[in-house]
Amino acid sequence: GVMGELPSNQPLLDWLTSEFTSGGWRMKAIHRLIVLSNTYQMSSERREALAKKDPGDDLLWRYPPRRLEAEAIRDCVLSASGQLNAQRGGPSVYPTISPSVLASQSRPGLGWGKTDPAQAARRSVYVFVKRTLLVPELEVLDFPDTNGTCEQRMVSTVAPQALTWLNGDFVREQSRHFAARLAKEAGDDDAARIDLAYRLALARRPSDAERATVQTFLIRHAEQIAADAAAKKATAEKAPVEKMPADKPLAEKASAEQTTGPRQRALEGFCLVLLNANEFVYIK
Repeated sequence: GVMGELPSNQPLLDWLTSEFTSGGWRMKAIHRLIVLSNTYQMSSERREALAKKDPGDDLLWRYPPRRLEAEAIRDCVLSASGQLNAQRGGPSVYPTISPSVLASQSRPGLGWGKTDPAQAARRSVYVFVKRTLLVPELEVLDFPDTNGTCEQRMVSTVAPQALTWLNGDFVREQSRHFAARLAKEAGDDDAARIDLAYRLALARRPSDAERATVQTFLIRHAEQIAADAAAKKATAEKAPVEKMPADKPLAEKASAEQTTGPRQRALEGFCLVLLNANEFVYIK
């Protein structure tokens, strides 16, 4: 078009056109040629020398990083934590939605059923889609607008995404399951737990620097959790206050934290960070 820029690699376009026409105008053949090429299979790793020569990646020296779709991210979280239910077929499931989100409806909770936790952990393709009520963890990651057609999903990067996936009930619960899985499968050795966590979440081994950093974090965070708990206990003993009726979900969460030791809670914190890492949600 008259408003666009000239092709960055005209000979390549001409060659692809020739291959397409000589191959009988078959789309499948040209798609196979492209996806099996070295260029298509390039890593997204940034190389400074090439970035200086071609900052816009016009010559395709790297694969552009691409974030997974919302449903795939949810499924990856469940898979890493060991909670993914791979059952196929059957009715839709209703993941738990926080009461504050349900309260935003004109008739809170209407049309949103309750599903057994094991069934709610099925793949996101089975999640019930209600036009006026979407699962927050999916909606914030650019789940298609259900009020209209969606020929192509938009990809945004906004603060609510990080806030939801760091503080939301779903990801924090899965972090606890993830930490419990590490403790069960890797035993009591921090180094083994870290290696397993990286393998499950990022499909690679951690570098020596990463392993040392995480080990330091686990020690310091466990010490801080223990110190905070001791200070809270001392304050409560000195100044008892009248007990107020507690919100049930919050009370259950607090009870779970009280029965988990500082070391395990520190591991949960590490799992939470790992599930929010760029490398976890972006294809490289």
